[in-house]
Amino acid sequence: MYQMVGDGYTIDADNLTVTGPLWAPGPTPTGIDIEVRTGGPAIGFAPPRVQMYTDDAIHIGYSTLDGQATAWNDLPLVSVMAPLEKNPQIIMWDPEVYPEIETIADVGEAGITVNVFGGGGFSDYFVAAGIWSADQVDPSYDGQPGRFIAEGDIAQQGFASAEPYNYEFVFEEYGKPVAFELLHDAGYQTYSQTLGVKPTDLEELSPCLEKFIPIVQQSVVDFSADPARANATIIDAVETFDAGWVYNEGVANYAVETMTELGLHGNGPDDTIGNLDEARVQKVIDDAKLAGLDVPDDLVAADMFTNDFIDPSIGFAHGGDDMADEEMDEGDEMDDAAADVDLASVCPSPLVIQTDWFPESEHGAMYQMVGDGYTIDADNLTVTGPLWAPGPTPTGIDIEVRTGGPAIGFAPPRVQMYTDDAIHIGYSTLDGQATAWNDLPLVSVMAPLEKNPQIIMWDPEVYPEIETIADVGEAGITVNVFGGGGFSDYFVAAGIWSADQVDPSYDGQPGRFIAEGDIAQQGFASAEPYNYEFVFEEYGKPVAFELLHDAGYQTYSQTLGVKPTDLEELSPCLEKFIPIVQQSVVDFSADPARANATIIDAVETFDAGWVYNEGVANYAVETMTELGLHGNGPDDTIGNLDEARVQKVIDDAKLAGLDVPDDLVAADMFTNDFIDPSIGFAG
Repeated sequence: MYQMVGDGYTIDADNLTVTGPLWAPGPTPTGIDIEVRTGGPAIGFAPPRVQMYTDDAIHIGYSTLDGQATAWNDLPLVSVMAPLEKNPQIIMWDPEVYPEIETIADVGEAGITVNVFGGGGFSDYFVAAGIWSADQVDPSYDGQPGRFIAEGDIAQQGFASAEPYNYEFVFEEYGKPVAFELLHDAGYQTYSQTLGVKPTDLEELSPCLEKFIPIVQQSVVDFSADPARANATIIDAVETFDAGWVYNEGVANYAVETMTELGLHGNGPDDTIGNLDEARVQKVIDDAKLAGLDVPDDLVAADMFTNDFIDPSIGFAHGGDDMADEEMDEGDEMDDAAADVDLASVCPSPLVIQTDWFPESEHGAMYQMVGDGYTIDADNLTVTGPLWAPGPTPTGIDIEVRTGGPAIGFAPPRVQMYTDDAIHIGYSTLDGQATAWNDLPLVSVMAPLEKNPQIIMWDPEVYPEIETIADVGEAGITVNVFGGGGFSDYFVAAGIWSADQVDPSYDGQPGRFIAEGDIAQQGFASAEPYNYEFVFEEYGKPVAFELLHDAGYQTYSQTLGVKPTDLEELSPCLEKFIPIVQQSVVDFSADPARANATIIDAVETFDAGWVYNEGVANYAVETMTELGLHGNGPDDTIGNLDEARVQKVIDDAKLAGLDVPDDLVAADMFTNDFIDPSIGFAG
């Protein structure tokens, strides 16, 4: 909703509304304003449908399908779109108190008290379905965290997109992860927060809805890909309202990441965003009846929704099933692409590469290929120039290197690739690639880095006896890491660390490591050791560290990935381009000065909070060479992937309990078909 509020909006702190020009992609104004009204406490906790039937100025209201069914006789609504594919609601519990509990059904079987808001149809359903017993449901929840924190041994309802973050990072008296399961994944699959219209208004609003609903569809896709502008509007509204609700950038970013990760943002039963599935709507009605809710006997799914206003061409793109059946035969001879560098007839221009962070020397091979006369776009954080390859012959195309990380809302590059078809190649990490396989698959076509630069580091003056990541585990040292890192789950599952020593609250800042001194922390071998010794003056000394790779977690990091659906079309280009990248890694490692100068020029021009100078750039290249981050694959070739190692990444992810398809095998996730075996580091 807030993605569609254009610049120049106004905030009414008395009526808790945000109003501005309705914005849609493209140069043409829509010609109307949009007003987003606040619900919940602002309307006495009444459902939006109640407000709609008492105020004719409201055209569209949020609706939840189970509530829509029970209110059908008195306050009917027809849902015209579902911005969320899955309901964000969860049941959560303390995993330290209940390590054996994994699902909502387990909560029922264990007889754990479940604290919920009164009147929630899902709890009636779980009781009627035999998943919970009636006496374990306590409908006294008031939305406050006090009881869950104080008692510790209850379960509680919440939202996947909020409560897990708040209990770990906001509620300091709790300060640790919760475990949870979506109601959706437990079988209660109502549509939540659909856009509903009064049946009596439907005919009059139809011409508007035919144009408006596709704008909403695109808004969901665009917001998921780049939520920064809309989240800024949301935070601005909350702060201006000053009405007791607190919402900051941390939870806003977490919410978007979670909605993507758990599929709350996603397509309907096909490749379209926002359409409702009739069978699923009928199940909502049937489940409400099973739960004993007051639903009309003759109500059927078709009464409650319409997909008439949905544009079927708008959705989150995905691949996998459409991958070409006939793959290139292994061992086929490739063109000598390093010599034949005319790419104009086979490659798009610009050839767009999405990275995973701000420009840095780990990305050196990409900037090595950016020729003279490049341009820097400080608004979109891109560097574009002629694609350069060794030799006198121009390649005939441009290359565009896009910034990731904060520039794309901390989303993995694969998310950006599936929402922006202009991106041809994106950075991918194999463990993340495996866990996202069902929804956002990529095929890695080259590995510019032979080893993952990630490390665990510690103060050698505090722990002179610690030499390895395994030693850190044996000593029980707290390890501060980003949440969601598969390596920490693996080290716990492998018995190298214990679960209680892993603290997933790391925010990328040096303050805690410096202040406490006795913790370990994740980082990059090519950056943190230099920064802690030479940049962070309050620390100013060496750290000790070990690569995750050398501790046994040997994922490929920052590979070049392509959507499976694009692979056949891009193959003629990749046959010529990938050997250029291979040579670029070798050349950058030998003489990084020109590419590092481009990287530093980009960072300074962007002026976006990321700081990178010649000292850390040179240190990064030296370290990548010294530790073998730049290196050949299992032979004398740079950039090829080892099938056994890729399979181990999959197996390690499964061992760590990550969500990896049972039938996924290494050969699905990569190809060496475009690698020139003659290009590599000598010796």
